[in-house]
Amino acid sequence: MRHARWAAPLLSLGLVAALALPAGAAGGRAPKPNAQDRAVLAAGVATAADVPAGWTASPQVDTGTKDYQGIKDCQPIARAVTAARAKVPHRLSPNFSPPGSTTTATVVDDIVLAFKNPNGASAFVAAYQGPTISDCLQKVLAKTTGGKAQVSVAQLDDLQGIGDANVGYEATISASDSGQNLTLVGDVITVQVGRAVVLLSYLNDGAQTLPEGMGIVTAVVNRLRFAPGG
Repeated sequence: MRHARWAAPLLSLGLVAALALPAGAAGGRAPKPNAQDRAVLAAGVATAADVPAGWTASPQVDTGTKDYQGIKDCQPIARAVTAARAKVPHRLSPNFSPPGSTTTATVVDDIVLAFKNPNGASAFVAAYQGPTISDCLQKVLAKTTGGKAQVSVAQLDDLQGIGDANVGYEATISASDSGQNLTLVGDVITVQVGRAVVLLSYLNDGAQTLPEGMGIVTAVVNRLRFAPGG
């Protein structure tokens, strides 16, 4: 349970960086997906088959974008999110956690968006590829941990060949609690496949990235490649 309080900031990366505007907020709801959109969304959402056997699912909570407010480096993401929230059908996966997750912070989730065409998907991904995004995410995490943890964020450089375009970031949060050193490592990976974009985040309770993480990304991306209407 002690680690859970450090999990929230990392979990918010996947949510806030994608479409985390509360339902009914300014910008309105996304349009109802048509049959082809639904096929794309079904292919891109992470499922129990993508994570290790025995992991449990819980609802992914939409946390809102308040943590980005007042952070200039986050403006490209904020603009992209606001526009997509009103125009692009999307779907949130559950949060998946291993057995015993009540005492750890290991979590996997994703969000998939079905744009009208690949140009819209490319523009969305480009918002995450800008030079300020690492600093944006680092400042968000520092803010949401209340300055009580050491935070570092670096862009991932080992995503070659994944999807049509991609970008990813890895965050490390370190803190001390009752004389113990606590570390969490989280990755947020944004991938375009045709007109779809999937943002998959995974958080590991420990000093290394989640070992199953890239396998989950690959499974979702491969499924999207063969989605009808993608």
